[in-house]
Amino acid sequence: MSEKAKAIEDILALIKRHDISVDEISGAIEGQAGEEENSLTGSGRIFAYIGGVFILCGLGFFIESFWDSMNAAARIILYLGSGVVMFIVAQVLASQSHYLRTSMPLFILAAVFQSGGMMVAFDELGTGGDVRNAIIAVSLVMLLQNLLVFYVYRLGVLLTIAVVFGLALVVDVLEIIGIDGEWNAAIAGSLVLGFSYVINSTSWRQLTPGWFFIGGAMAGGGFFGVLEDTSFHLLYIGLSAGLFYLSILVRSRTLLFVATCTMIGYLSYFTSEYFADSIGWPISLIIIGIILIGFSMLALNINRKYLQARQ
Repeated sequence: MSEKAKAIEDILALIKRHDISVDEISGAIEGQAGEEENSLTGSGRIFAYIGGVFILCGLGFFIESFWDSMNAAARIILYLGSGVVMFIVAQVLASQSHYLRTSMPLFILAAVFQSGGMMVAFDELGTGGDVRNAIIAVSLVMLLQNLLVFYVYRLGVLLTIAVVFGLALVVDVLEIIGIDGEWNAAIAGSLVLGFSYVINSTSWRQLTPGWFFIGGAMAGGGFFGVLEDTSFHLLYIGLSAGLFYLSILVRSRTLLFVATCTMIGYLSYFTSEYFADSIGWPISLIIIGIILIGFSMLALNINRKYLQARQ
């Protein structure tokens, strides 16, 4: 009997001994193949992002070297044209299922060069005026473009790019109508939180951690600036409590972290503002330390009871 035949006989004996079905064997083989495919896909994505970094560096050095010697048309074509070409190539790759993830770094590079190229065009061909108008125009074009392509290819990177330009659009529109500084950050951050809350209930919820961090940080910092040095600063505790509640509602550890930071920041501000010059300041430091430890335990309990179920 050959070694191969003996191996087959041993395998059959093991199958009978452990009562293993044919479906279980085929499922195990398919799972192993899937793991190998995922490993290869992950390696491919890493090489794609590294390649994107090299493209960005190469184009950046080339543009920097010859920028001063170029005329307006050459600058626009080089900058904006590169972005358009990258965008077209990214769509061609995205149309092929096995190159879908490879197209992601190209979409990011295309967004950088397209938006930068349009700003260069406004600078070279414009006659002056408020630069915020140009930013609004560019942000609107990029927002609509990426939403349209996202509708076709359903890539999360396109939705993320759309959120970035949507945020830039909101911030600049608010500034033009006279809402800037803390109120601008508070409103824009609240809008990002609201959008993240909506997306969190869809199949794209894996994209929301970063959005929750940006929205929570902007809203928390903005509202703190609005309420600081006013008689209504205690309302900030309610805002922090609201972020805690939202983190439980959407099961977001990122938002829980932001909520904890807002509460710690406010308590530090409150004690330093009202107790720093009093004889009870050392006692206040001890009390605030105990409170912070309590909040850390609360955050850990929330994470364990409400957030780990999502993992």
